[in-house]
Amino acid sequence: MNKIAICLFGLSGGSTGKDGKGKNLDLKFSREGYIKAFENKYKVDYYIHTWSVDIEKEISHAFKPIKMISEPKIDFNKFFWIKKILKRITFKQIIKFFVGKFNLNNEAHHAYRAYSRWISTQRSFKLIPLEKLGDYSFILSSRLDVEFFTEFLLEQDLTNETLVVSNYNNAPIEGIRDFADKKNLTEESKAFLDLWFAGRPNVMAKFTSLIDKFDSYDYNPHVSSYNHAKYLKLKPLFKFFRFFDYELVRRYRFKSNL
Repeated sequence: MNKIAICLFGLSGGSTGKDGKGKNLDLKFSREGYIKAFENKYKVDYYIHTWSVDIEKEISHAFKPIKMISEPKIDFNKFFWIKKILKRITFKQIIKFFVGKFNLNNEAHHAYRAYSRWISTQRSFKLIPLEKLGDYSFILSSRLDVEFFTEFLLEQDLTNETLVVSNYNNAPIEGIRDFADKKNLTEESKAFLDLWFAGRPNVMAKFTSLIDKFDSYDYNPHVSSYNHAKYLKLKPLFKFFRFFDYELVRRYRFKSNL
């Protein structure tokens, strides 16, 4: 049985929205999903970095990680992030600002969340000792609040240029869209669905270092992950569709529209 590492990052999630809003999600949904998708086929070692310090013990009990770090969330400094956004604002965004379609407060929150996300992504990966990286057939970097429905089988060997990534398809959003499809919008959008990524250890070491070039990219994680893969000359291997094979727990179980 091949061995893999799963690096989980971020918040454990809330039932109603981003930033853990609502009730803490029951970890059984994500835990059972990871078991179904990975643990019947692979021997799995978990490494976890989380901002959910209030349920650190529950996370550790559920996943039994090899190593885990929980830290308080990074403080949000609105003026710091607004200043950074203004330094890189485009003419198109200025036009949108004057017609009410570009909100600096919202953009500051988006940038802050993206920064926190990529910090946690890198920290979870760096929990793997360097001498153990070669033990793993591949490494998955994924959010704590994702629930997988389908067994994750790789039908081909991965190369040192392959990044396994989800198809970027439409999925239902309560009150916004009531259908799902299997059309991959990645190239049309120039963006990745960014809930999880996988690759060989050396690929993931490079990819999870995106935070080191954070200010070189668009702050939107969909776009920055796509651009970082391009920068690294990684070739996407598309696998799974959102809603059909996996979904955020809050969307699937609690019909959150965020």
